[in-house]
Amino acid sequence: MKKIAILGSTGSVGRKALSVVEHLGEGYELCGLAVHSSTEELESQIRRWKPKVAGVIDPRAGAALRAELKGCGTEIFSGSEALSAVVESSGADTLVVATTGREALRPTYEALGRGLRVALASKELMVMAGQALDHRMKEGSGHILPVDSEHSAVFQCLDQHPLKELRRVLLTGTGGPFRGRTRAELADATPEQAVAHPKWRMGKKISVDSATLMN
Repeated sequence: MKKIAILGSTGSVGRKALSVVEHLGEGYELCGLAVHSSTEELESQIRRWKPKVAGVIDPRAGAALRAELKGCGTEIFSGSEALSAVVESSGADTLVVATTGREALRPTYEALGRGLRVALASKELMVMAGQALDHRMKEGSGHILPVDSEHSAVFQCLDQHPLKELRRVLLTGTGGPFRGRTRAELADATPEQAVAHPKWRMGKKISVDSATLMN
């Protein structure tokens, strides 16, 4: 039985991971979920999947969810340590890191130290602390599997090829809703347009990062 925990379960990657677990069916157990503050959707996920633990970084949102789901059988952690608590208490052997920003750094570091497989969708963690995570991975038995589109594609292209064969890596970017627009057309772009990605439903920050090519 493979045991899965997902940090960022209400985002696009998190929801996709849940659909994969559902499709695979037997042999997979969803034992942990965590979000920043999207408790309405998290509540539905908890009722559907009945994980052992769940986490909410926003303490007020977490307290409200705990009261709403009292007696449901899922232990709910809240506050700045919620993600780490999910890693520690879920019993997962695979951690899907689908949340953005520095909040996922510590639980990812701890998961590698515990020997977990980390399915990493957050490129920011490698930018912030790639050397530290690599060192932690070598210390223990955990390992990182890239699952977001760009770095998973690079990972698959490099599979079975020595690094000495690599000269450079080129990453493409779509520009999201602003693809094909001229400089003059972008002068009047609005925040509402920036978050209206034509394909993915993502949070505001990552949508803007995509639209402006900052990611």
